[in-house]
Amino acid sequence: MPIRSILDTERRLAITTGEGRVTADEIRALRDQALSDPNFVRDFNQIVDLRAVTNADISADEARALASTEIFSRNSKIALVASTPSVFGVARMFSTYNEMSKSASQIRVFYDLSSALEWLGLKDLPDAIKPGSTKAEVPADSGSGKKNVTHLPVISRSGNTGTLA
Repeated sequence: MPIRSILDTERRLAITTGEGRVTADEIRALRDQALSDPNFVRDFNQIVDLRAVTNADISADEARALASTEIFSRNSKIALVASTPSVFGVARMFSTYNEMSKSASQIRVFYDLSSALEWLGLKDLPDAIKPGSTKAEVPADSGSGKKNVTHLPVISRSGNTGTLA
């Protein structure tokens, strides 16, 4: 499962995690899935946890193209968390290209999750997406009768998709 995403409507947060080798094609596929999901809301914030990514196989041109695609609103905060220098560098390049684009969001790159969460105004993430978790266990109802979490497809290099439900 190289890259996956969960929409937490209660926190108004898109939570994306990656592991292993992540490619530009996988990121594009997940982006396209999110944009076609009726539960996706452009003004959500996003946290992208790249701490388990060992290789970000993304060229500078691909990073520029991905960064210039408007997904979230200009008011959204996007926190990218990377623990290795190479992945941090790719995340920073993405952030810089986004700042130079017409579709700039508020993006910051962090080495640690706690700083990213603090910047987003959060204390913690749902247990469902903490490192090592494979199944969502976020409450499905907060008393409003509405589902709080939507699972976007898992995108793999083989092109296969599945969900985390």
